[in-house]
Amino acid sequence: MKWAIIVLVSISALVFPIKTSVSFYYQKGFNKVYFWVYLYFFKVFCGSIRLEKNSVAINAFGRDFKVKFIDLYKNRKKISFPKLMALTEASVSLQCGEGIEPARRLFLFSCLSNVFKALKPAVRRKYPYFKSKNSFIVDERTEDEYRVNVFVTVGFNVLSLVITALSKLIGVIFNGKDNSKQNRKAC
Repeated sequence: MKWAIIVLVSISALVFPIKTSVSFYYQKGFNKVYFWVYLYFFKVFCGSIRLEKNSVAINAFGRDFKVKFIDLYKNRKKISFPKLMALTEASVSLQCGEGIEPARRLFLFSCLSNVFKALKPAVRRKYPYFKSKNSFIVDERTEDEYRVNVFVTVGFNVLSLVITALSKLIGVIFNGKDNSKQNRKAC
């Protein structure tokens, strides 16, 4: 009976969905974009991203990391979104102060609204459970400032991570064997 419970709990843990969220915050006048990473409702870590002359400076875990733009460009194919993960939610909140011209606010709000409306069907085609919520607010308390808050949620389960890791491992094994055969033929 104990083994049946252990097997049932193990299978449930593999299939149970895991919800990871990332929140970004930018305010005019700051030179950084702040971010928070959550697992369900628990904050896992936070930090900031700052653009520099030839690199991106990331502050996380109390340490500074610098990544050069050329390195990001060279490694762009290696960074991929696992296929078994699903984008489930995205929301954008934009706050503008009353000091910004009304015509400029209206133009900014309408452009962003149209971009989100155009992108939503394309995203929903790939991720049918995708939800989005966008809000545009005129804040009387701030004069000449604007704030942007982006919140993105990704859902996955442990089984999808295992399948992705195994497929990468099998690809490395087969590519390694293919390369060694080619090297033998060249000799």
